[in-house]
Amino acid sequence: MDYSKMLFEKYHTMMLTTEQLSKIIDRSVASLESDRRAGKGIPFKRIGGYPNSPIRYPIHEVSTYLNSVERTV
Repeated sequence: MDYSKMLFEKYHTMMLTTEQLSKIIDRSVASLESDRRAGKGIPFKRIGGYPNSPIRYPIHEVSTYLNSVERTV
């Protein structure tokens, strides 16, 4: 059994709510919402495709974004 492949696949599909991400990266929910409206910040997915559908942040997108920001700071 290839555990590294299993972990990668699980990691790649996990998603965070705005509240969870806010706590992890120590930014306010309002700040994350503002970034979304401005079309910047961490890439997100709208689950359901409707304007009021829940927002989720794929963990792999969060990781990629934070690594890119860290290099530019």
